[in-house]
Amino acid sequence: MNKGERSRQRILKDAMQFSCVYGLSSVTIGEISKMTGMSRTGVISHFNSKEDMQIAILKYSENEYRETVVKPAYDEDALSHLNNHFKLWTNWIQRMEFNEAGSCPFIKAIIEYQDREDSEVKSTIKSQQKRLIEYLASIVKRCIDQGHFKKDLDPYDFTFEVYSFYVGHNIAKNLTSLKDANKRVYSAVSKLIENSLNK
Repeated sequence: MNKGERSRQRILKDAMQFSCVYGLSSVTIGEISKMTGMSRTGVISHFNSKEDMQIAILKYSENEYRETVVKPAYDEDALSHLNNHFKLWTNWIQRMEFNEAGSCPFIKAIIEYQDREDSEVKSTIKSQQKRLIEYLASIVKRCIDQGHFKKDLDPYDFTFEVYSFYVGHNIAKNLTSLKDANKRVYSAVSKLIENSLNK
């Protein structure tokens, strides 16, 4: 990795942290310049526009998610894989060791952009969420194939519920400061899994 790429990665790490606290739409060249101690010109040299930078932040965040959740969660046993993934997914931002407390950058971006006009940023957000849903559904399908779950279980119904639990947990923990948010969400997922088992 050359000096230019190292600088770009440093910018994206700081920008991801900023977006976890203030949201993607609040990311500006000026704010990132202050965070990194770089000149505005230095920051601009790595991106064609603010939108280009926002897309790069989303892609960087997705890669961090992959390294922090997807890879370490994998297990040949599909049910273990599913449990591992949800446990790592639930509080993945807290394990990033950022200077400021924040929450999931993807949920923040969804809320910010879901009702806006179509744009490259919105398209990137949609594509990322579709990939996540398909990935989760693929784990559920493996659970069915390996005999853990009922054969007539709809993988997308299960995924919808798990995804909803994740969003609800973020709101409960980060907005309303529900102290037992982790306990509640793990209990909800455990019940969902229990009801899906091929007994």
